[in-house]
Parts: sequence; C-alpha cells; structure tokens
Amino acid sequence: MKSYIKYTVLMLGFALVIPVLGFFWGDKLMMGAAQRSLETGDISEAMNYYDRMEKIFPKSSKIPESKLYKAGIFLQRDSQPGSRVFRFTDGNTYRNYDLDYPLQQALYTLEQIDASSPAWVKAYVPWLKARTFYELGLMDRALDLLREVAFNTPEASWPLTTWVRIQIDRGKSLEAIAAVDRFFESIGSSSMGMKADLWELKGDAYLALGRLDEALRAYQEARTLAPKQFAWLTGQRFIKILRPNLAKEREDFRCHCFSRSVNG
Repeated sequence: MKSYIKYTVLMLGFALVIPVLGFFWGDKLMMGAAQRSLETGDISEAMNYYDRMEKIFPKSSKIPESKLYKAGIFLQRDSQPGSRVFRFTDGNTYRNYDLDYPLQQALYTLEQIDASSPAWVKAYVPWLKARTFYELGLMDRALDLLREVAFNTPEASWPLTTWVRIQIDRGKSLEAIAAVDRFFESIGSSSMGMKADLWELKGDAYLALGRLDEALRAYQEARTLAPKQFAWLTGQRFIKILRPNLAKEREDFRCHCFSRSVNG
C-alpha cells in the first residue's frame, strides 16, 4: 500500500513538474532539439521545431534567433554539395531561377526579425540579407547593406567575402585585393577570420588581372590556411546558421587528419 501511495505521489509530481518546465523553458528546449537535428543533418525536423516553437511561444525571446536559423536553412536549400564553407552562385550570367524561391523565403524570414532582437542577431541580419541579394544577382542592394560594415574584426571577414566577390564580378579586382590586404593588416598575425577564403578570392582577383604567378601564390596560401580557418569557424555562431551539416564535416575533417597522421 505504501509503495502504491509513493508511486502515485511520484507520478503526480511528474505530472505537475513537466508542464511547469514546458511553460518556463519549453522554447529553449525546442531550440536545443532543433540544433541537435541540424547537427545530425535532419533539416526538415529542425524546421518543424522552429515553426512549432514560434507558434507555441509567440512571445519568446528566442524567436529572432529561430528566424535567423530558418533564414540560413533557406539560403542552403538546393545548394550544390562541396567543401567550400560558403557557397556563392555564379549567378549574374548563368542563373537557375528555380533556386530563387528559397532565397526569397530567406529574405522574407529576415524581414520578420524586429529591432528588439539581441545585438548579435541584429548584426547578422544585414550580413545574411547581403549574401541573399548577392545570390539573387542584386549586387547594388547587397552593397548598400555592406557599406556600413567595418571589416576589421574576424567575424566581419565573412561579409567581406561577399563584398570582395562583388568587386571581382564587376571588374574591380584591384579594389578587391586592396580590401583583403587592409583586413589582413587590421588583424595582424591572428589565425581567426575567413583568411583562407579571402586568400582564395585574392587569387581570383589576380587571375582576372592576368597576374598568374601571384594568383598561384594566393591559392597556395589559401590551401595552407584552410585547416586553421575551419578550426576557427567551428566555434562561430554563423557557421551553425549557414552550414547545418557542420557536425558531419567536422567528423570527416578529424578522420582525414587522423588518416594523414597514421599514414605519415
């Protein structure tokens, strides 16, 4: 009898505690579940968690973050597989208009993030919008958003890759090279930032100018810095937004490094 009463009291306790936990921390729990889904590559399930969280907790402080992650997923929908960390379409001459719908969805989602959002979310919104406009071939609109960005911090090197690519696409390769050099000077010997991507872009700029030896040296530098860039990226918020399959890539990268160390 006593054990039955004890069991009943325990079940009643659970019945009371679980709704309380759901009420106070349900949005955070659902965001965590969405993040785990992203890390395992289940993008549809992550989107379901974000949508349900926004519907069940319409006043949650986590909604701006949810929308930012959703926009990142839309940006990656139907993207081509590859090892590049951030993909840019060569979209100004050859465009696949079937891919524009998710990009428009990304813009729509970003527009819903209001001014009361956390500071880090507000900083990322114009960066994601600029990248989306670039993917859509709307370079002027992308540049308008990037004009106010001070490209002097490691994280700001990501939107700088968009700005530099636009300059190269417009035939302003010297301006692109100068911008990359200014960024490298501003961060000194630090290994943080998108240094490998920027060296690669610098190589593209030299190639466009016909300076082949300098282009080759830039590409070699990019290859050398790629492991350090990858290591830095894994700790950044925006990599989780823009590359939901990061966990698998991290594991593949570790296996590759282990294989190299074993095989000499």
